[in-house]
Amino acid sequence: MTILSSRDFTCIHPKISKSSSKNDDCRLAIEVGSCVYHHNVPRLKSHQALQAKGIQSAWDIEEFVQVCNKSKACPYYAARGLMDQSEIIFCPYNYLIESSIREMMDITLKNQIIILDEAHNIEDSARDATSLEITALTLKEMIDDLDFLVDRDILTGHHGPIKTLCYKLWSWINDESHSLKNTGFEQASKVWSAIEVLAIFERMGISVESFPTIQHHVSKIADHEHAEYSKKAETGIALAASGKTLIYLKGMMLIFGYLLRADKKYCTDFKITLVKSVVNIPVEATHGRRRWRTGETRKQWTYSLNFWCMNPAVAFDDIGPPAHSVILTSGTLSPMNSFSSELGLTFSIRLEAAHVIDCSQALVATLSEGIKGVSLNASYRSAETFAFQDELGNIIYEACKIIPHGILCFLPSYNLLDKIIKRWQNTDIWNALNTIKTVIVEPRGGNKSVFDDLLQKFYDSVNNSNDALNVESNSSGALFLAVCRGKVSEGLDFADDNARAVITVGIPYPNVKDLKIELKKKYNDEFSAQRDLLTGKEWYEIQAYRALNQALGRCIRNRNDWGALLLLDDRFGKSTKYTDGLAKWVRQRIQHFNVASDALTSLSSFVSMRVEDCESSLSTSTQESASKSFTPDKKKSVVSSPVFVRSPLTIDLSSPLSKPNLSSCGRFISARKLLTDHSQITMKANEIPDNAEDVLNVTEIDFNAGSNINCENDELMITAFDKDVLSPSSRSTTSLFSYNSSGTSTVTSDPKNVCIDQFSDSEDELILSAVGIGVGPIEDAKEEKQMISKYCRNCGSTLLHYVDST
Repeated sequence: MTILSSRDFTCIHPKISKSSSKNDDCRLAIEVGSCVYHHNVPRLKSHQALQAKGIQSAWDIEEFVQVCNKSKACPYYAARGLMDQSEIIFCPYNYLIESSIREMMDITLKNQIIILDEAHNIEDSARDATSLEITALTLKEMIDDLDFLVDRDILTGHHGPIKTLCYKLWSWINDESHSLKNTGFEQASKVWSAIEVLAIFERMGISVESFPTIQHHVSKIADHEHAEYSKKAETGIALAASGKTLIYLKGMMLIFGYLLRADKKYCTDFKITLVKSVVNIPVEATHGRRRWRTGETRKQWTYSLNFWCMNPAVAFDDIGPPAHSVILTSGTLSPMNSFSSELGLTFSIRLEAAHVIDCSQALVATLSEGIKGVSLNASYRSAETFAFQDELGNIIYEACKIIPHGILCFLPSYNLLDKIIKRWQNTDIWNALNTIKTVIVEPRGGNKSVFDDLLQKFYDSVNNSNDALNVESNSSGALFLAVCRGKVSEGLDFADDNARAVITVGIPYPNVKDLKIELKKKYNDEFSAQRDLLTGKEWYEIQAYRALNQALGRCIRNRNDWGALLLLDDRFGKSTKYTDGLAKWVRQRIQHFNVASDALTSLSSFVSMRVEDCESSLSTSTQESASKSFTPDKKKSVVSSPVFVRSPLTIDLSSPLSKPNLSSCGRFISARKLLTDHSQITMKANEIPDNAEDVLNVTEIDFNAGSNINCENDELMITAFDKDVLSPSSRSTTSLFSYNSSGTSTVTSDPKNVCIDQFSDSEDELILSAVGIGVGPIEDAKEEKQMISKYCRNCGSTLLHYVDST
């Protein structure tokens, strides 16, 4: 096997790995022979070489990079070198879809089995792979770039014609910019069919006959750039077209190639548009040919010439036919109707499997009305009202009070997210939410470092809510406000406490006023009968439910996970047509609520049941584990006191304790979070009858809660009342209870022969389950005694050890 990935994940060069232009710097280092890591790639040229370095089975990128680091060999090229020997090749699926990357990576698809995981986005990715968007500003930069080379008589025979072609395109954009039709606020556009644009292109000298010559010019420009770049180390400059110019030239050749095929096969699959809009662009400083960004932005009108492919089957024409088979997999493929028609492939086998979890592990609820009876309808008109926004805030606030740890809330758009945050900040809702959860908001834009910092803040807040001894903070986790189709809804794993609930608001239909969406709907309507496509309306609705299912899928990430899915919109309860598009496992569990109080009551019962079940399962597994190692005759010691009423040992029944690290200490589990104060109350156990069948005789033991319950360093330690015998300083070698050596099941002050197995509580009881020596021959008792003593030393002789679950 091998894994293909970008240099961002695999470069180990001390300087290049930190560069913002890794691809160019890597290529330069190889050309001049300065990269020792590339020289050492032959050290890992085979799977046998990997095995010799310690990789004996399937590996991931991190393992591979570590091995390459030790061998001083480049992981990027070493992984590529293993392709010919590999039966399984992993790669991002744009490596397969984009023909330019397939060519560069030498990927051959003939008679291959292609498995596309996370394939719910494959239609969009295929359309994007065969589309191009280029602005008038970019064309002007390309013209200047090529003009610089022509003026210096550098490869004029190739740079000159391509500069002329770019200038004609740029001039055409300027001419057509006066005939655009307003299509929205600060936006205007014009649309052409591919046939219309080809007629215009022919007047520019771009035709079926001239296209091979144009391709030849671009190929020579690329070859020259490659050769010149190798001289950069000596001269400091490369007198060739910039990388940006080459990228767009290659993109133009790809699109022109589809449009100019002799049979005009794909002409009906493209729409060409010119769009005028206002954008925020980075402010750049220049010095000669050098450009750099200052970090500031400014608003500017921009004209974008777009070659939009409406049919993802165009990209798959080069993938499906030569392949042995194509398999699409994803947890959120549903609805599946569009894949066959959109990709132009026949999927003879389709499977929509059930979820691996039990029904009791998920609550799926739709809600039609808010707390004050306002209808929860997130369609455009309703969502704009303050009444809806306030009701939405109130419901989310009440859910946050019930649901522990992490909650994800998805809105249909950034526009609505901005509006509800502004409204909540002008009311009491925002402050109220922040008193019980740390509220994180998904940012717009593509700044990865900003998003990563916010994501880490979310995880940290959830982890802090797991800390059983963190009693000073009122916060009980985090709430992430995000957007369907955004960063949070794709590719991130919010397992266990990181997402105990997902709340979705409305149905995330794509923006109907988006020109690309409008054209795609018209395209499907035009060819639905001829090509067996979904109608535009059907396609549009599927996009909404695919995004909704993807957001809902952030919750419950493994077979032991649990969580609640709350779908806030009254349309779900009105007709099955609004739920038919949901994933099968969601449909099977869905419950409709008209009244908010009913939904919140059901949610509260579900959360309470899941918390108790988790604690019970941990307790049961602990007892079973103990029984395998020990054979106690008595397992339970009950200490009861009429004066023990929530003080000094306060029991917070609403806050479940985080799961312990069972690999560290598999015996000590608490069911509740405990708080202590310094009251001096003695709990006497002499009310327990000596002849009770299921209790140990503890009538001679007294406990002083204030003195003997210590919370330090994440430990809760209960020691005997006699401070002179068992002082806190000696607790590392002592235990509270023990059996005597005769095996009579009597608790003594001897600390050596007992292991406290479990601590739990009720309103006025303290329950300690102990594992000790059973009645039997002395020889067996001694052997059992040694096992118990050894175990206590392993766990540090602590009665309860709180360990962060991560």
